[in-house]
Amino acid sequence: MERTGVITFLNIHDYVSDISGHRYDGCLAELEQDDAQVVMLYTTSHRLQAALIMSYVTKSRVTASLAERADVASEIERRSSSFEGPFTVKAVWNRPAGT
Repeated sequence: MERTGVITFLNIHDYVSDISGHRYDGCLAELEQDDAQVVMLYTTSHRLQAALIMSYVTKSRVTASLAERADVASEIERRSSSFEGPFTVKAVWNRPAGT
């Protein structure tokens, strides 16, 4: 499955929980499509994270190839009904202007 749009939100996390000692490292991104539908993307890959960051900073259009739903949705799902995902990102590429 693929989705195309502009990255409008990033949450990058890299910390160790004070309570459980578990390490959390990843990136949650919001992709707004042309029809204003929002898709949440999730990755723990530092390379894909870098691509999402650069796309966010430059506001360039991207296409993301998505895998199955990630297990990080609970609070986000409660705040939005126009929400799809989060989906695990398999690949990201920039789209030339006008496409």
